[in-house]
Amino acid sequence: MKAGGKAIGAAAIAAWFASSGAAAAEPAPAPAPVQTSASASQTTVELDEVQVVGKRLYQMREDIIKAEEKFYALYNELNTDDDYDVHCTMEVPTGTRFRYRTCKTVFFAKAQEAEARYFMTGEFAPSADVVALERRVEYQDKALALINAHPELRKLIREREELERKYEETRKKRFEENGILFE
Repeated sequence: MKAGGKAIGAAAIAAWFASSGAAAAEPAPAPAPVQTSASASQTTVELDEVQVVGKRLYQMREDIIKAEEKFYALYNELNTDDDYDVHCTMEVPTGTRFRYRTCKTVFFAKAQEAEARYFMTGEFAPSADVVALERRVEYQDKALALINAHPELRKLIREREELERKYEETRKKRFEENGILFE
């Protein structure tokens, strides 16, 4: 290659790749030999192979969701009161096309169903939000007792928190670098 009339050596190319902002670069164990012709004599220069390992933000969010699903699956299995099981679904609220992931306790989902059913028949039912407020403390106490009794649940919570921390750091870094993020 020529830049400004001078030949660019393999070492310059390697230095450029190394300084191109690849934060997760790992050198491979066996470098491949490269032949360059800087002048009439031929020299062999060995370059390190660089592998860039990275994830897009949506992939990182998927990892967070998978961690949550593992936690809730184990939590629901260990929980003896089915009213306090938690189930997550993708919902599309009325008036929008955006899908949202929501996680609800069984007692809250039942209260929402009853509220909708009674609204359609004209009868009275307490608001699902009121039911959630009334049962919140009891749910929290049972959930914390279960989590504290099972170290595997605590481990899954820590894994999810670490994934969330990495996601937020990556998102902030990419947004600061690009100004606008298209991922």
